[in-house]
Amino acid sequence: MRVHAVRMFTGQPPHTWRLEPTRANHTVAFGSYRRDASGVYLAHALQRLTLSGPHISEMNMFFLPQLFPRFGLPDRYPGQ
Repeated sequence: MRVHAVRMFTGQPPHTWRLEPTRANHTVAFGSYRRDASGVYLAHALQRLTLSGPHISEMNMFFLPQLFPRFGLPDRYPGQ
């Protein structure tokens, strides 16, 4: 399932970001893709979530798009 990022912590319009689910250290994670000036969504950061029941208790962001292949994620958002 692909998830659209809504305002992604920066107040930017929702069409600026896309998320692709993955796993990291046996936890929920997402690759975030940011749209560039040409309209292509490029790898931007990995986000790892720690869940406490239905709530997010912690989020770690790694601004290392070169790590995307290790998590089975492409460098461009799938389905473009």
